[in-house]
Amino acid sequence: MGYLTLARYRGRSALARRVFARIVESRADQDNEQWHLLILQDLVQRRGLRQSFLLHRLTHWLIAFFYYHVSWLLFVIRP
Repeated sequence: MGYLTLARYRGRSALARRVFARIVESRADQDNEQWHLLILQDLVQRRGLRQSFLLHRLTHWLIAFFYYHVSWLLFVIRP
């Protein structure tokens, strides 16, 4: 959505700068969370702990799917 806003309001630099700043901040937050997950996954693998597919894979995907769509809808309704 941010990239579409940048393309749409190219001439309005104040809005474009705010949108770009939000994109940069969001990307940094995503990278930070990704590193947390990678470190935790590495610790689990090193200790040889067993993970069930339902609890450790499918549930997380379903929660992420729901959260993504709710976040997108809220952003469309009121950015």
